Amino acid sequence: MSERKKNILRDVAVYSISKYISQFLGFFIAVLIRNFLGPSYMGMWSLMRVVFSFAAYSEFGAMQAADFKIPLYNGRGDKDKAEEVQDVVFSFLIVTSTLVSFLILVASLVLKERMPKEVFMGFLLFPVLFLSQRLYAYYVTLLRANKRFIILSKVGLLDSIINLILVILLVSRFKLYGLYAVSILLPLIDICYMWYAARLKLRFKIVRDKISECIKYGFPIFLSSISMLMFYSVDSIMIAKMIGLVSLGYYSIAIMVKTYANEFAKSFEIVISPYLMEDYGKTDDISKVGHSIVKYTEIISCMIACVLGFLYLVFPVFVYYVMPKFQEGISPMKWALLCTFFMVNLGQVRHLLIMKERRVMVMKMSIAAIALNIVINYAAIKSGFGITGVAASSSIAAFLFFLGLSIVALKYIDRLTLFHFLTRVLVPPLCLLLAILALEHFVIYGILVVELAVKVFFFLLASLFVGFYINRRTNIVTIVLKIITNRIKEEISAIRY
Repeated sequence: MSERKKNILRDVAVYSISKYISQFLGFFIAVLIRNFLGPSYMGMWSLMRVVFSFAAYSEFGAMQAADFKIPLYNGRGDKDKAEEVQDVVFSFLIVTSTLVSFLILVASLVLKERMPKEVFMGFLLFPVLFLSQRLYAYYVTLLRANKRFIILSKVGLLDSIINLILVILLVSRFKLYGLYAVSILLPLIDICYMWYAARLKLRFKIVRDKISECIKYGFPIFLSSISMLMFYSVDSIMIAKMIGLVSLGYYSIAIMVKTYANEFAKSFEIVISPYLMEDYGKTDDISKVGHSIVKYTEIISCMIACVLGFLYLVFPVFVYYVMPKFQEGISPMKWALLCTFFMVNLGQVRHLLIMKERRVMVMKMSIAAIALNIVINYAAIKSGFGITGVAASSSIAAFLFFLGLSIVALKYIDRLTLFHFLTRVLVPPLCLLLAILALEHFVIYGILVVELAVKVFFFLLASLFVGFYINRRTNIVTIVLKIITNRIKEEISAIRY
């Protein structure tokens, strides 16, 4: 087993565990904040967050450029260029964040009489809030680009624990002002830790040509990322506008499942991206990297299919017992899982096109996918298919988006046809889907929990066969087991001696 594969799997495991723990704590933090603030203050904070979201767009894709260019130059062994990108983007971020903060501060002073004093105080603090959070986001980008995932995992855990403590100590007592204090202190603490652990040296360096180059490189990626978010939001917006808010409430079950399933797969994508960019930087052979991407897409496809299949079986029972009022959301939730499958798998294909300087093509195809999603959703709603029709339509649009990106990307991979690619990526998940449909049809029992247990048991057996298949193709399971057994042996040796 190569050291590189071992590092990738270690980083995926550590980063994923850290992220899931952070999400778990984040759920309780969100509940506490809402309980401490109440609806009125929570509404004010939501307004502040909207302003933060729009202000963050001021970097025009420069951070996305750093995310891709730094590992690319690291792969080529050109550390000077990697550091130059790091410093130039840092400087541009400071300038734009300061300018945006100043404009919002001026606007808040002009509109002072039209807003509550708590909101006005928030906007007075906006420069500190915004600058600290943008610096935090950039440090995270740099750690990711330089493959410092162990540090990044520790930061995620540190952030969640300190956030929980500060919310209990400050927000419970000082309400919205306490939350302002937490929003300033938390990123500053995280930044100090990242600086101490990673020792990244950032220099203020304004070079106009380099800034323009980074924006030109990153802006299409930036727009395509926004387009991806819009693709996920179109269905909710159209349901709210054309069917109603109650139906959107039922559909929130599908949104929740899509969100958590996406987060499960996102960890793998975040970790693998800088490794692939470095590989491309070393060889400039897009076909060789492309074959690696296909292999990773095979692995992700099987992994996410097992997770989505488990959610397909378990979540309806969970809703039945825990959220019985939302049972009308179960049918669209099942279709939403299919949409999630295709959106997850197009991630690596999208990275291949970005490597090959086809960023504008990715942006155009993302916008086309949104337009297609709108048209199909509109037709489904007008035809009377309701929220289930919207979820099914989004799945069709996601499949066509995945297919379109795959057709373009496969032009750059030697000795691999579209048929062979789709066979390798889609056939194992299709087998799991057929197994689920068979279980739905044949396993019917009076007691819902017993029926679920039987279905899950047989689904896990089917998943084992898929795991055996993907291991024969990629050796992934064997590698993971070797890492685990070696780690156990090391721990036992440490205890003995």
